[in-house]
Amino acid sequence: MKDILGALASALCICHCLFTPLLVALGATGLLVDSLTTEWFHLVLFIPILLLLMISLPKAHCQHKSPAPLGMAVVGITLLVLSLFSHDELELIFSLGGGTSLIVAHLLNRHLLNKVRQLQPYHSASNKAC
Repeated sequence: MKDILGALASALCICHCLFTPLLVALGATGLLVDSLTTEWFHLVLFIPILLLLMISLPKAHCQHKSPAPLGMAVVGITLLVLSLFSHDELELIFSLGGGTSLIVAHLLNRHLLNKVRQLQPYHSASNKAC
């Protein structure tokens, strides 16, 4: 469930990155658009994304032993942090790349955990947690 929430939070980040500039370009104004473009809103999205990664991936890594989800997560978080310090096109590119990497990390993590759970009756002694 944590991986699904993490993937959804990352997808929300991507939607924000795509649709907020579109709303601004179309001339939308008001409190909603103003709040979507502030720096604090980026942190409001970033903090849950980071927390979901921290509670999901390390524990799962102990079970499936694959470095791929952690690697994708490091790339994704790095790109999102870079986006926080970038502007205009670079911010959009970093945000989209980071959000996509995090979605892939969560979905791959979920897939690997499901695979381990299917094999657990056969390998119960070898899948002890770290």
